[in-house]
Amino acid sequence: DDLDEARVDPESLNSVAVSLSDDLDEARVDPESLNSVAVFRDLTDLMRGQIAEMMRLEEFAAGNDIVRQGDEGDKFYIVARGRISVRVTGNDGIAEQVAVLEDGDSFGEVALVEDIPRIATATAEVPTVCLTLRRTAFQRLLEENPKVRDAITRQSNPRYLAR
Repeated sequence: DDLDEARVDPESLNSVAVSLSDDLDEARVDPESLNSVAVFRDLTDLMRGQIAEMMRLEEFAAGNDIVRQGDEGDKFYIVARGRISVRVTGNDGIAEQVAVLEDGDSFGEVALVEDIPRIATATAEVPTVCLTLRRTAFQRLLEENPKVRDAITRQSNPRYLAR
């Protein structure tokens, strides 16, 4: 197996352990480390294992928008490496930075369970690598395990309501 173990920010409680192939085309997530991601914290080990199998790796150049406010939300993101600026544009057209996300942080959880547009724009400030989970793949797990939807909804409500 040509996968090298890479733990992003090992000193952080927010770390997600990721094994990357040499060409970065394949990523394997340590299911136990998903316990550090708030929206997955209340799930069983089996559920986290299923989610880890569904995750994919995506790279973003500095300055590139990862998601745009108002676009369809179809993925959940975990920052494996990098820094992301999150901005919300008000009715006056002025964008205000509301958060900076770094290694181990996550965003887009609302897209996993709700069919609503993105509530903010997320832009890579530096070259950034994210683990992503598509809603279509995640829906299969939700159908088999309704408790997953409840856990994610509990975690995402404070962030969504704060907009």
